[in-house]
Amino acid sequence: MKSLIALALLITAPLSVAQNQSEEAPGIPYCFGTFETCPCGNGFGFEMGCANSTCSGATLSGSGTASISADDLVLTANGLTQGPGLFFQGDSRINGATGVAFGDGLRCAGGEIKRLEICWSQPFGEVSTSVSLAELGEVEIGETKRYQYWYRDPNVWICDNGFNLTNGYEVTWTP
Repeated sequence: MKSLIALALLITAPLSVAQNQSEEAPGIPYCFGTFETCPCGNGFGFEMGCANSTCSGATLSGSGTASISADDLVLTANGLTQGPGLFFQGDSRINGATGVAFGDGLRCAGGEIKRLEICWSQPFGEVSTSVSLAELGEVEIGETKRYQYWYRDPNVWICDNGFNLTNGYEVTWTP
């Protein structure tokens, strides 16, 4: 019986390792909205931007890989208000990765900025990139780039600026 259990563990172990490797995120989230850093004390929760009129902060995450040759990185913003927004890329972290007040949120990605894609979030508050981030961002192997989503928040709430941002997302590009 022990040998059957050991055999079953050996057979399933590589599968679980492969599953964990494929689930590894292509980047690292940073620059989260807190009561101390958000412009109107509108920090809300763990690993998200400053709160918007949905009473939550928006999050930016990635899927796919950071491989330039695979060119399959997709950024997704969640927790948005319905309306237009812009995915953009910077080459540095602002204020030591804590960001600076900008609208109702924090601007976290700085330096040379590249506009990547304008999108319209759906009623469920989610939007994803559909363009080649490696190509539009003109990235090179070994470069670390920072990403954010800047979006309209037309519902007047706390800061009354009409726009907000997600947390930052940092990607180091590979071959």
